[in-house]
Amino acid sequence: MNSRRRFIQSTAALLGATSIANSAFSSTLLQGVKQSATNGSNTNSRKTIGVGIIGVGSRGAGLASVINDIDGMKVSAICDTLPFRLEEAKPYIKHDDYKIYSDYRRLLEDKSVDAVIIATPFSMHANMALDAISSNKPIYCEKTLSYGIAESEKLVKAVEDSGLIFQTGHQHRNSPLVQRVRRYVQDGYLGKVLKIESQWNRNADWRRPVPDPSLERQINWRMYREFSGGLAAELCSHQIDFVNWISGSHPTRVMGIGGIDYWKDGRETYDNVNFLTEYASGMKASYTSLTSNAKDNRKITILGSKGSIIMHAETAYIYSETLPESADMGVVDGVSGATMNAWQQDKGVAIEEDGKDSTAYALIAFREAIANNSQPISDVKSGATTAVVVQMALDAMDSGSTQVWTSSLG
Repeated sequence: MNSRRRFIQSTAALLGATSIANSAFSSTLLQGVKQSATNGSNTNSRKTIGVGIIGVGSRGAGLASVINDIDGMKVSAICDTLPFRLEEAKPYIKHDDYKIYSDYRRLLEDKSVDAVIIATPFSMHANMALDAISSNKPIYCEKTLSYGIAESEKLVKAVEDSGLIFQTGHQHRNSPLVQRVRRYVQDGYLGKVLKIESQWNRNADWRRPVPDPSLERQINWRMYREFSGGLAAELCSHQIDFVNWISGSHPTRVMGIGGIDYWKDGRETYDNVNFLTEYASGMKASYTSLTSNAKDNRKITILGSKGSIIMHAETAYIYSETLPESADMGVVDGVSGATMNAWQQDKGVAIEEDGKDSTAYALIAFREAIANNSQPISDVKSGATTAVVVQMALDAMDSGSTQVWTSSLG
């Protein structure tokens, strides 16, 4: 049994009694995970949830591979309009008892499918989610939730009217590290936060190989406006969602610039984006995503009056603005062995929490939400709120004008 499978199974065992949606993963809880595994908690007595995955490109196939290692879940069906994607997905599913579809509506009709994952291009999410609601199946829809403000509002109403479990694929909300960072901000460790700086940079053209020119737009959909919100939707949306989450709010206005300034290859979505959001509290958050420089890759810097946190993909460090008068102020909560004396601006202290496998945590959260009939922490409204901000950012960059929040989701 590999280490990831042991980690997932022991986590799921602990969460059988307490929903992950209501848990803040602390060091104490992680110790509980180990203890639960030692005690041999049994999750196999519960009904296995058959999952149908619509869209098995790189993300959909990756989700299937994680589901393999989660007790109480299995892939019951997959669907894609590209036959070679269906073939490529097969090695990611470690059993033969699943069905294959080219029409997602047939998958929704399949009685072996208890819950649905939507991992298709951004522009298809809303209609597929609405059809899944009509089939009365719980839904995990990848980010960004929907394309446009009206679609986002319509989807929230449909989910609320249905009462179905709905999870948006902003999986970082389920990361123990991210949850710890959020708690530090909310508990006031950083003082008043007036600025958050986010980046998600890469040095690559973001283009995928196309076996036939006729499939260019279908395979490289992220580059075409008809299907995609580009970098703002595919990368920055995770960070927008995080800022919304820790602030408990949404921006009041958005401004920004972007362009196709490096990759002159016929793409329609920007190869660099830069935008700024402002919240009612006065806090500003900035976002940058490049495809021509990968320095520091993914990073969020939270700047408060008492301290700062710099969070990378799987690690985070906390810094103090000033050295306390006394060096004997005890251990900083959750920062193992760190005295306040060590929590200096030039000597950040690692936040010792798990920053890996956020997708596994998210899928376990989905399973537990279904089992407990409770909405996950990344629900339809949080996903729709982020989608509205993405649309505001796109409109601001396209028009050069400031976009003001007008959505009914406020």
